[in-house]
Amino acid sequence: MKKVYLEWSDSYSNDRWLYINDLIDQFKDPLIIKTVGYLVYENKNCVIIAGSLNEHQEMFCSIIHIPKKNIIKREELIIS
Repeated sequence: MKKVYLEWSDSYSNDRWLYINDLIDQFKDPLIIKTVGYLVYENKNCVIIAGSLNEHQEMFCSIIHIPKKNIIKREELIIS
């Protein structure tokens, strides 16, 4: 199974009251996430990454669904 490194833009929110200047300061820049994991599935719209898998590669944990349009950088990692 391929192991990959991804940098991607995530959504985020805040559920408290903010003044306009604080709101702009907090949300003006994209939230860039760096993820390393196993590529479980991929199609033209998304990738599904798992942080852990069992020895038979049939069970997965720490799953992330990432839309491809959010991916900024992608590298395949070599596992020795």
